[in-house]
Amino acid sequence: MELELELLLLGKTEDAVQSLAKAVNILRITHGTNTPFMKQLFMKLEEASAEASYKLSSKDD
Repeated sequence: MELELELLLLGKTEDAVQSLAKAVNILRITHGTNTPFMKQLFMKLEEASAEASYKLSSKDD
């Protein structure tokens, strides 16, 4: 998860979203969906996705 956070800080939002999504898909099986760790991971994925959407919409302007 640290790599994804570094990617976000470096402005590589799309890479971070892809990486977080892969992590969620794998860890959902091994950790379930209700653990504090997974809830935090879901939040990070939502934040990264929102940032990616914002960046895409601002490119269109």
